[in-house]
Amino acid sequence: MENNKNSRHERPSALRFYISGALFLLYSLIFPFYSLVHIALGLALFGACFALCTRFLPKTAVQAEEKPVKTGDQALDSTLEKGMEYVKRIESLCSLIENAGVKSCLEDICRTLREIFKAAAQKPRKLSMLRRLLSYYLPTLLKLAEYYEKLEHVSAGENVESSLKRIEENLRLLSPAFKKQLDLLFENDALDITTDIEVMENMLKAEGLAGNDVFGLSFGDTEQRR
Repeated sequence: MENNKNSRHERPSALRFYISGALFLLYSLIFPFYSLVHIALGLALFGACFALCTRFLPKTAVQAEEKPVKTGDQALDSTLEKGMEYVKRIESLCSLIENAGVKSCLEDICRTLREIFKAAAQKPRKLSMLRRLLSYYLPTLLKLAEYYEKLEHVSAGENVESSLKRIEENLRLLSPAFKKQLDLLFENDALDITTDIEVMENMLKAEGLAGNDVFGLSFGDTEQRR
């Protein structure tokens, strides 16, 4: 299965090229550029300015292109791709929403959704659960985020304030609900682990290995032989 993580990195500002180039051009207009000395000094000035700009100018955040996860199951891949499209649209709305609490809540929900899709990619049997998310919850969540961003920039009024408050309350309910859904994805894993542990414990008891005398060698004897 191909697993592609969402990567984000920073790169130096493009302004360093313009600033250094402008300084080099200004130097060439002031000093005689037919002299090798001034050519060398101009290049040195360009290099120094370029290095300083690279070091001190604010860096630009770059979001690497995110490729869809491929599991080999066409139905599951299509569902995961649609789910990630919803997540990206909601994340883009987060940058437009001014309310810090709502922004934080939506970002938390998006992180949880990404974890859900990541886990579901390894559990094709959970396809029906993903379809429920896509058929109602994610479209509704996106619509709420869009409404909130739109109403947030409308002059305050009783209806607007009431709608914003209801959306905020709904988002506070959705955040733990999605976390619970993520936890349910691992419910069978937890049951399998518990069953394996119980079987091992019963085998140890049946063979008389559950106490200190494991495999016919007591821990006390081991310590004495050291």
